[in-house]
Amino acid sequence: MVAKFVNLVDPYIKTHTIPAIEKIMEKNDEYQGLKNFFMWACLNPRAEVAADLYDFLDRNSFRITKQGFFVALRNVVTVTAEDTEIVQFISNAYNKIKAVWKKNPKDYYIFKKTMVLSL
Repeated sequence: MVAKFVNLVDPYIKTHTIPAIEKIMEKNDEYQGLKNFFMWACLNPRAEVAADLYDFLDRNSFRITKQGFFVALRNVVTVTAEDTEIVQFISNAYNKIKAVWKKNPKDYYIFKKTMVLSL
């Protein structure tokens, strides 16, 4: 993360004063986003989490907004296009386990019971 700060400020070091660089960086959305991301990351009591998260975001080309948040999408892969009911159920169950129950979804399984008819 420090290297990214240096890359953003470095072009101005030899030609501008520190107050001038500060004014330039106030208008630089990438710098402001990184600064705000660092501020949010510092709220975590474990310092290595911030560095690991930034490295992960940088490696996987995630965008950091001016406010310091990162943009990510979660995707539920469907088995068949016709079975949207099960996909909806899995997505809702995942959110309920994670957000409401505050549990790890990896500890839960979903079984689909099929109906067998005999003639």
